[in-house]
Amino acid sequence: MRAPIRNGNEVDDLTQTSLLEREVTIESIAAGGDGLAFIELEGRRRAVFVSDAAPGDRLRVTLDPQERTLRGTLQQVIAPGPSRVAPECPHATECGGCNWMHLSFDAHAEIIPSLLQSAIRNAPAVQFHAAIQRTES
Repeated sequence: MRAPIRNGNEVDDLTQTSLLEREVTIESIAAGGDGLAFIELEGRRRAVFVSDAAPGDRLRVTLDPQERTLRGTLQQVIAPGPSRVAPECPHATECGGCNWMHLSFDAHAEIIPSLLQSAIRNAPAVQFHAAIQRTES
């Protein structure tokens, strides 16, 4: 569904109850494992969380603008990000047991320490000074 056009610009009318379709670019992976993108909605920058997304992905998603937390439902991968790979397991998209099978090993090695550092940094009364580094085994 297209947003109404006012003064030559698309604007979102949040009085509508239907879903919005948007094209988003995934900037990072959030703590819960979803891809994180941002959109402008009613003049505000809003975070959108998308399952099965990879950093750098350009995606077409649908979302409900009435929800407090915007969760995009993946409709189409327009352009895959550099860390997206074909899952090795043919059931990866069906069973839901392996949320990151669409991410390369290098992406895992980059994202996991970043999420860990963020969790430690945001924990109450915890001082964090060291960098987490990947070691080859």
